[in-house]
Amino acid sequence: MGSVQQYLNTLMFLGSIAALYALLYLMKKLKPEILKKYGISLEGPIILVKTEKFNKIIEDIGNKFRKPIQMTSYISIIVGLYLMFIGIHFIHSNLIAIIFRSPTATPVEPILPGVNIGLDALPYMVFAAAVVLLPHELAHGIAASAFKVRIKSSGLLLALVLFGGFVEPEEEELKKTPLLKKIGFFSVGSFTNFLTFLLVAQLFASLMVPSGVLVRETLKGYPANRILEVNDVIIEINGTSISTLDDLITFMKTTKPGDNIVMTVMREGKMRELLLTLAEDPRNSSKGFMGARFDYYYQPVFFSKIFNGFIQRFAIEVYKIFKWVYLLTVSVAVMNMLPIYPFDGGRIIYAILEKSFKDENKINILKISVTLYFTIVLFANIILSIRIWGLGSWLP
Repeated sequence: MGSVQQYLNTLMFLGSIAALYALLYLMKKLKPEILKKYGISLEGPIILVKTEKFNKIIEDIGNKFRKPIQMTSYISIIVGLYLMFIGIHFIHSNLIAIIFRSPTATPVEPILPGVNIGLDALPYMVFAAAVVLLPHELAHGIAASAFKVRIKSSGLLLALVLFGGFVEPEEEELKKTPLLKKIGFFSVGSFTNFLTFLLVAQLFASLMVPSGVLVRETLKGYPANRILEVNDVIIEINGTSISTLDDLITFMKTTKPGDNIVMTVMREGKMRELLLTLAEDPRNSSKGFMGARFDYYYQPVFFSKIFNGFIQRFAIEVYKIFKWVYLLTVSVAVMNMLPIYPFDGGRIIYAILEKSFKDENKINILKISVTLYFTIVLFANIILSIRIWGLGSWLP
């Protein structure tokens, strides 16, 4: 029932977004002066709300704290180049691992709501995207002001379902900025995302404690489909405590098809004992298999010994929020620094090329060549991942 309600809520959310787009489209055709009055524009699939109030706030912060912000931007260069190295190393080493079917290979694929993630995950993704985009763009704007580059426009944006902000500096002034300051400006967005990632990781580690294994999905035709339910939390199996996925994996390695296991499960805050007969693992015929997909389950440290339905649902929601923010902040921090134009990493390479060469044609050829090469490597990761694993790496 909860899953059905989540889908209904998500569909209502998507319907509201669609209604907003329809309303703005009609206003753009019939009453464009109203949109102009409030600084609202519809540019393709992107809704922009521009205001000069943000410009002033951003410029005031940049001017007031000019020295510490400039110093932070210079530090972000070191972190940004490190993130660039991590990204370059990952897409190359992972591509090799995928080609040779190494167990270290990691699936790489885009996030497609309704295709490879459930629609019920969409609100968490939208929230996480806002946590990524708003600080990222704000950091760019503050750094630009600290380097005495004027802000051309700023405001909020909605790109289909992704909410965020934007800051657009005066490109001509930015182009005349010294190379080191320019690289600092491009690096500071990913640096901010990386700091957010560290903060979220520390917060989660301090506030949440592993307290079992969450059932995300049961597979048809297997024993778990008749016994376990989505959002059940496995606490114990055959007297063995199960606190993490590693505990579950270790235990299942000791089983074989036909074994009976007794699971202590928390369902809606109530403890239950369930008997399940294991099937044959399709990946290893000698090992037992429940037929379910699992995830970590954490509870707030101050509730770790208390079990009730509200706390269980609350803990699941908090984990989903943390997980999406954690995932997107680190992903954007690294991927944004890849040498692909117009990513910030690509703009850094372009700035260096502009400083190193005078011939505009040569600069553009090198920029396109670098961008094309790393784009091919990235897309090779995605295409081969989908070919091998399908569009199923992201699960609801």
